[in-house]
Amino acid sequence: MTNSVSGHTKSFEAASALQGLRVKAESPGRRALRRFLHHRIATVGAIILIIMTLSAIGAPLISRYSPDSIDLDNRAAPPSWEHWLGTDRLGRDVWSRTIYGGRVSLAIGFSAAILTGIIGTVIGGIAGFLRGVVDAVVMRIVDVIMTIPNILVLLILVMYIGPGLEKLMIILPAMSWPGTARLMRGQVLQVREADYVMASRCLGYPNWRIMLAHVLPNAFVPVLVSVTMAVGGVIMSEAGLSFLGLGVMPPTSTWGNMLNQATNIQVLQEQVWMWLPPALLITLTTLCVNFVGDGLRDALDPRQII
Repeated sequence: MTNSVSGHTKSFEAASALQGLRVKAESPGRRALRRFLHHRIATVGAIILIIMTLSAIGAPLISRYSPDSIDLDNRAAPPSWEHWLGTDRLGRDVWSRTIYGGRVSLAIGFSAAILTGIIGTVIGGIAGFLRGVVDAVVMRIVDVIMTIPNILVLLILVMYIGPGLEKLMIILPAMSWPGTARLMRGQVLQVREADYVMASRCLGYPNWRIMLAHVLPNAFVPVLVSVTMAVGGVIMSEAGLSFLGLGVMPPTSTWGNMLNQATNIQVLQEQVWMWLPPALLITLTTLCVNFVGDGLRDALDPRQII
């Protein structure tokens, strides 16, 4: 009788332990989210990016004036209750232009970074998976492009194609994809030799199925982190081109062409409210994007045990 009770007790304890393991089991997505939230700086960066994005989307709701509205009686006015961040030299409200400018700058940053990731992933994935002549040709093209200063090529392309929002979304990825392609190629070369890929080949699966089902999903995590961090670089490039007068042209406001006012020495020294807000937002956005990229890298790293 005692042995029977002891056996039932052990069975109950084993069942309880098994149930506990089932409760504690996490899906990969929940585990990655928990790791990301554990990264406090990345979480704060993500919250700030979300607030900035929502503010840009809801610009008509939080701006008091039209970004192109001119008030000749309040030109170059310092910050006041009427104009929270002052006005520029044409009397336009700096707060409104900063919020609306975030729409364009963030749209260029995210769209160009995503397009860069797509191009780099496709080209690098094909080169790494097929290897041989295809890999050699693609990598030599990548090497040539990466040896040319980006700013020089961007200036030449803008001069021939012309400035503009849509054109920048094409020009910026055209010079950014080689780094992503090289990273993707390295990951594919590593993953394609894994046991599960070799098993798929032995089972007779076609190359396109192996690539889509096994290689890309397991090689894409570092590329995702790279693309996330590229958002800040794209915004900086747009700001630089717009500062030089070769980006998005006025009257459309962006953080970059708002900085163009700092080319005037009087504005630079005495009327800092005209250029300081977009400069701070560019810096803050770049920092937050890099923090989020660090958080994603830690969250998606399978070696993490947190």
